[in-house]
Amino acid sequence: MRPSRRPYRPLVATIAVLSLSSIGLATPAAGAVATGSSPATASVPAAASPSTIPAAADPLVAAAIAKAKAAGKQVLVDQDPRSQRLANPDGTMTSVVSPVPVRYQDGAGAWHDIDLTLAGQLDGSVAARAAVPGPHLARSADGPLHIPTSAGDIIAVHPGASKATAVLSANRASYSRGLGSRDLSESVLVHGVEEGAVLHSAADPASYTVTFTLPVGVTAKSVPNYGVAFDDAAGKQLLAYGGGFTHDANPSTSYPDGAQTDTVTTLVGQSGTTATVNVSFDPGWLADPARVFPVTIDPSYYTNTSSNGDGQDSWVESDSSTSQYASSELRVGYGFGVGGTAVARTLIEFQIAGLANSNNYVTEAHMQINQFASTQCATTYVNGLGAGFSNSTIWSNQPPRDGKPLVSATNLCNGWSSVDLTSVARRWFDNSAPDWGIQMQSNEQSSFGWRKFYSGENGSGYAPAIYVTYDVLPDAPDHLTPAAGTTDTTLTPTLTATAHQSSGNTARLDFQVLPYAGGAAVASGSANNVANGGTGSYTVPANALRGGQHYKWQVRAYDGVGYGPWSADSDLSVSSQACRSASIAGHAVDPYGGTLYTLSQDGITYTQRVASASWTPLASIHRRSCG
Repeated sequence: MRPSRRPYRPLVATIAVLSLSSIGLATPAAGAVATGSSPATASVPAAASPSTIPAAADPLVAAAIAKAKAAGKQVLVDQDPRSQRLANPDGTMTSVVSPVPVRYQDGAGAWHDIDLTLAGQLDGSVAARAAVPGPHLARSADGPLHIPTSAGDIIAVHPGASKATAVLSANRASYSRGLGSRDLSESVLVHGVEEGAVLHSAADPASYTVTFTLPVGVTAKSVPNYGVAFDDAAGKQLLAYGGGFTHDANPSTSYPDGAQTDTVTTLVGQSGTTATVNVSFDPGWLADPARVFPVTIDPSYYTNTSSNGDGQDSWVESDSSTSQYASSELRVGYGFGVGGTAVARTLIEFQIAGLANSNNYVTEAHMQINQFASTQCATTYVNGLGAGFSNSTIWSNQPPRDGKPLVSATNLCNGWSSVDLTSVARRWFDNSAPDWGIQMQSNEQSSFGWRKFYSGENGSGYAPAIYVTYDVLPDAPDHLTPAAGTTDTTLTPTLTATAHQSSGNTARLDFQVLPYAGGAAVASGSANNVANGGTGSYTVPANALRGGQHYKWQVRAYDGVGYGPWSADSDLSVSSQACRSASIAGHAVDPYGGTLYTLSQDGITYTQRVASASWTPLASIHRRSCG
């Protein structure tokens, strides 16, 4: 069963094709609202360990936040094929990221959502209405399918195909009896084409052949757990073909895709620039009287999106040794496969860490994902991944979890849903866990736990997306006075610094003075409500510093959400001539005539010579002392 955005068709061979040279990044799912723009009040992080990542300062952010504050609504900062940055009125930022591209930029620099709806082209072919340069389908079943790659077009043809004319519907071209007695269909995806071959009876052949005309220097090779890959002269993968299932048409609530078996994709051989590939499945399974027709063969052609710096999504199933890397759907839960007893898990990698700017504290993060099939609403569990996945990932070699606590447990129903990802996004941002992505799973013992979601390959309006809202933490303030290396003649110097925060909010500047050789702070204090570019000051209190000593001081900003980094140390020496007056009251000296006794307070020694033979209450002793 395929996503309901298109009329149900018993798809058969999936050609998910992608050109490595043609697609870069991607954006949020259209129609999903950036609810992270006004997050609930977040708990303030501990002063010593805010969730931050280092990055260059972004000059666009301050201006965009100021504009958002003035307008009282989100303002777009910038975008690329799979992400957007938005400034929020409260001074935070929201990045929206899809695992694959959902928009493209035209020659004039304008951005457009990818529209995979098929339309006839001037050259007689069929292609997506609005997308980056992508596959061109043939008008008839026996025509060539052109797949652009960085090495040139790879051209696929089905030997023996008929001249059946394509019937277009949304992103799908259908060729009735295009493969002899079997139907052929081709559906354009973000990264290629999903191809289907439909068998109507047990008499139909259980295999078919595809021939590829390759650019010079491109080589075909077998890929474990998938099928065939096509590499350029440098060994870079341009295109892969394989994966998928073959299934019949007998779905039930506990058996959503009918009986199924693995599709086997085999490289027959290569001669010069021509490669031959065979697609097949178990003929004994086809001959079983329990089969319900039509039967669909479902492999896929695609290019490895993660090698472009994109994210990726896929799913693994416990009864399958074939990758589902280029699938147009994502699966979780129990109830798939033969007898409806197989378990599926979804893997999604967004690649968000590289999109953060400056020192950012994540206040909230969630994923918007569109579920299109399930038996009922059910809880879906999310964990961080502890390793990456690829086009060779199947159930037996799926990546482990990251060993951290459960990210979230969310009751999901059909339609768009929000899934909390705050804790894992913080781990990615502060580098306490690598950004390998997430694993989704549901009840793995009950058939009421199975569910299906649209994958990123469905493009704008269907692709999952992560919304990360973060505070642009203040930069380290600049020291003003006293200048580094100053020798001060007072024990109560005034420290001043300039605040820098892109959020446009006022900040508190926290100062501290420490022994130059190291150790705990001997004085600390704050300046409140300092504007961006404004100056804050703090006067060191009496009794904190000692004459003739060497100190250092530093300052950082707190904007009400998170702490920026401490400034670099600025050294400060106190002159041995810097003395102070002090008053010590309520003490007594045990007098032995003419003997010198000492009293100490805060490490400073005070002296009193007493001639009387009796105890003398000291109402107040005033002295000036250094050292």
